Amino acid sequence: MDSYYYPVAALPLINYDSDPPLTLEEFIDHCTPWLSKEHAKIIKNLAGSLITPGKNRLLDSWNQWDISYRNNLVKLRAVKLGLDPEKYQKREGDLWYLEEKAREAFQQESPLVAEETILKAQWDYLSQLERDHYFDLEILIIYLLKLKILLRRSGFQYNLGKTNFEELYKNYHTNRNESKAGE
Repeated sequence: MDSYYYPVAALPLINYDSDPPLTLEEFIDHCTPWLSKEHAKIIKNLAGSLITPGKNRLLDSWNQWDISYRNNLVKLRAVKLGLDPEKYQKREGDLWYLEEKAREAFQQESPLVAEETILKAQWDYLSQLERDHYFDLEILIIYLLKLKILLRRSGFQYNLGKTNFEELYKNYHTNRNESKAGE
């Protein structure tokens, strides 16, 4: 098992409410000189959102959790819209215990609050995965996934999002009423 004491110890501490201390590029530049070629490839692929199944057990666990969480959200949304959930779900893994976590996000009134709920659930699961990992590849993977969550959160612009949502909502109802009038 490879140990990466320097790159892990030199990373800034992060928590869910903090701003991202690094960009993805800065994280990669910081880590890759210290990593084996295979591990550097895993980190670079993950930064680009590519997860190759079977390359890392922690990534496989993360992927199964994330797909199951999203499948539960899809199921709730499809049922609400009267659609067949099977048509929209990914087939990999189904962790039944995530249904309540997904319901928590689904029941939010605001899309922003729902997205925050999803990101917090992801963060919490990654925190669980941190146990027993200190200076290994897995802690760098977890840090990278958490960094991606912080970067996503930092891009939220409440007022712009609200304006865009209201405009879409208004256009939807206008178009819907026009098509009913033409029937």
